[in-house]
Amino acid sequence: MPYRRYWRAGWALTLCLLVLTACGSQAVPPTIVGVSPTEAPTPTIARSTPAEPPAIGLPLIEATPATLGTGIRVAPGSPMVGLPTDLEDAVLALIDAYDRQGLTRAGIIVKDAATGDAIRLDPDAVFPAASLYKPFLLWAVQDAITAGKLHDDTPLTFTAATDDSAEDGYRLGDYGDTITVNRARRLMITASNNTAAWMLVEALGGWDQIEPPLRDHGFHATTTYPAIETTPREVTRFFEGIENETLDPDLDTDDYALMRGLFAEQALGTHLSLGLPNDATFAHKTANLDGVLHDAGVLTLVSGRIIYVTVLTEGDYTASQSFMRDLALTLTLALPE
Repeated sequence: MPYRRYWRAGWALTLCLLVLTACGSQAVPPTIVGVSPTEAPTPTIARSTPAEPPAIGLPLIEATPATLGTGIRVAPGSPMVGLPTDLEDAVLALIDAYDRQGLTRAGIIVKDAATGDAIRLDPDAVFPAASLYKPFLLWAVQDAITAGKLHDDTPLTFTAATDDSAEDGYRLGDYGDTITVNRARRLMITASNNTAAWMLVEALGGWDQIEPPLRDHGFHATTTYPAIETTPREVTRFFEGIENETLDPDLDTDDYALMRGLFAEQALGTHLSLGLPNDATFAHKTANLDGVLHDAGVLTLVSGRIIYVTVLTEGDYTASQSFMRDLALTLTLALPE
């Protein structure tokens, strides 16, 4: 990656030099706290990433801690043994700088798997989940397979009711054609295909079948009907459960390996992936709607070190995407290999 030559000791200085590229207008502190869920009469399915996402036109931005917005609330009490002590300030500075460019809200968790040390910025803020409902749907599918209600080769029928080809940008066939649970599951995660997700929901018996596993295992903020919402904390907890194989005792090692493999094969790499090390593995899920852009997953560095990274944002698409790239680059420069 082109910026890695600045690495470790020089990363903070490098970022500070780039502050001159930031917008010169006075920042308005972003609204990060106290978000109320928005109810919708029917589920809103996350749109796929546009076939040609807006080009990243904003330069790498940094702002000094002295310019941080006063509206940011950071959860106190997290030791920084496993993370650089100044990393939190750098992340806050990026939020403040991108607030000037159209980033209106952000919820972030960066957590070292080995030490438990974490940076948490509004971890319990409720966001429209967009396609981040799909990891939880995957969980429900695996539960149904474990219970014998579905099988990998169960055929799913493509119908007008499950057709979201307009958003996907392509069709899965003609009405009446079938695909297997295995193929639908893969398309839903690796390509964020909405039609495949709808077909799986129908096979499960409807939206109200997705949430019982969540509630049974302490996920109370994530909802799939009538509103599709989640929080950075619960998304991070999901990926921790997948990595540690502790999400659900009804799932076995093969289930966890399958899910980790799907996230590792994610084909959409236009958000955090743009700033992460080329030699690292990022098993993750992206999500976007109008004004909503998310990316979250498990970052495994070449040394084997595991970092959970969850970023949920609202605001201008280009600003949010550029913010994610620069946040990932900041992590790349800050974290030892």
